[in-house]
Amino acid sequence: MFKKISNTQSKHIKNLHRKKNRQNFNEFIVEGTKTVLEFLNSEFENVGIFADEQWLTDYINKIDGFELYSVNSKQLQQISTFKNPQPVLATFKIPKSTKKIDENFILFLEDIRDPGNLGTIIRSAEWFGLKQVFCSETCADVYNTKVIQASMGSAARVLVNYIATEDLLKNFPNHKAVLADMNGIELKKYAWAEKNMLIIGNEANGVSDSLRNTIGNKITIPRKGNAESLNASISAAIILSHI
Repeated sequence: MFKKISNTQSKHIKNLHRKKNRQNFNEFIVEGTKTVLEFLNSEFENVGIFADEQWLTDYINKIDGFELYSVNSKQLQQISTFKNPQPVLATFKIPKSTKKIDENFILFLEDIRDPGNLGTIIRSAEWFGLKQVFCSETCADVYNTKVIQASMGSAARVLVNYIATEDLLKNFPNHKAVLADMNGIELKKYAWAEKNMLIIGNEANGVSDSLRNTIGNKITIPRKGNAESLNASISAAIILSHI
């Protein structure tokens, strides 16, 4: 009933595990029922769906019309990026260009390296109504399957733009830039402007020295206990909730 995955396809999908190959082929992997269905209902172009026959049969009403391929458990183990594969994996095209939305509030992430953190921030951003997130070029790759998994489908709907820090500041001169920093005005006491750009920095080091020395507006989440710091994704969620 369903086409079988070929050795060429299997090899191609395994190549997509690496960022360099995702960029070369303009394709990426999505795994898991919920996340695959989220992307199938988005504007992303599907290339193929690879799943065990039982999954394909169970979900045929939702996936009919797409390129469907059956795989056995051994083949899933080979092409999956996870140690314990989900019953379905799909590949999608990376958009050649990503439009920018001129919103009154901009979230910019500088050097967020952990895929789980990036995915969680994207998920929080959508929860609080943002339609896009800007990332420095040193952030984790949004098309890394760990990012997509952590976003719980939000990566299918939130635009993620990679841009050099200096270019972002030039492109949005009317937005008041403010840094999330250990030393700043308490979050509840900060006076927000009409248009704002919140900048969240690296998990270990915070924002870069160049930004810290350039931008005078800094906010901090008041600390009551003795914890050294807050996780970047937690910090982002707290600040977004307050705003």
